[in-house]
Amino acid sequence: MTANDAQEMSELERLCDLGAAEVLMPREEFQASVGGHWGIDCVERLIAEFGSSREATVFRLASAYPGMAAAGLLCFRRTKGDQAKLESMMQYPQTSLFDFSSSAKSAAGIADPKYRRQSFHTSDDFPTTHTVRWNKSFDEDSIVYKVGPNGVMSSGEPLPNGIELKGILEVVQAPYQRDHADIEHPDILFYWRAA
Repeated sequence: MTANDAQEMSELERLCDLGAAEVLMPREEFQASVGGHWGIDCVERLIAEFGSSREATVFRLASAYPGMAAAGLLCFRRTKGDQAKLESMMQYPQTSLFDFSSSAKSAAGIADPKYRRQSFHTSDDFPTTHTVRWNKSFDEDSIVYKVGPNGVMSSGEPLPNGIELKGILEVVQAPYQRDHADIEHPDILFYWRAA
């Protein structure tokens, strides 16, 4: 699959998500059910009402928000380029003299894994100039690195988009984890809205 194919698949997936959200959780009905409380802590109640998944409900919080909001999935991993370099080092260990330490990885230009944006859903009022590009990592001081298996965490911080507009960032561990997800750094759902 080429990068262009991946981008088209991502766009198709996003359009399917939007269509499914509109059928399952019509905007006006969803907004009325939220009742002005746009926090991620209302997701369980909305799931019970609409019969939707946790991911779809969090994403719908963003897409139905009457202001600037975004939500998505974060995965803890390296960039694809760094992962390829690491796999090459492991396949041909003689090139690094069997040294897979942090210093050897650093010398090879391989960054440590970080939480990176995978999916991204926004409200109508969210400017495209504020989009967090695919695979962009969150700052290591962000609350996304502190979330545990139980409960929602929130913090006032900007999205990693270079805009520095602070908002309310809420994070929760994703209920379904990828097969190759990092056990100590599970996949995370995030929901951000302008303060």
